[in-house]
Amino acid sequence: MAEPLFIAQSKDPQYLLPQMANRHGLVAGATGTGKTVTLQVMAEAFSRIGVPVFAAELPEEQREVFIAHELEGISFKEMAAETGVNLNTLLGRKRNAVRHMRERLQGVYDEFRKS
Repeated sequence: MAEPLFIAQSKDPQYLLPQMANRHGLVAGATGTGKTVTLQVMAEAFSRIGVPVFAAELPEEQREVFIAHELEGISFKEMAAETGVNLNTLLGRKRNAVRHMRERLQGVYDEFRKS
């Protein structure tokens, strides 16, 4: 069984048990509460123990757009207004992130089908 993953420090260190992790409600909170940083720390920890984490492989700009849009529910229009980045640039970053993850998932799917 994998070691607990250190994910935060408050009064005491906070750990996540890998066997208890899933995509349902794992990280929740209002905008600006540190979800993106928490997700990045978790992704890096999962990656270190051998769990495929495709978002961690993305270039930073693609990862930020993907997480903001897919996980935090921020619209492209909002991102463009907040960051000053052109809307089409944001859309392209998201498209490239999805393309990368689709390619990586195909490899996982192919491996799964072999077993």
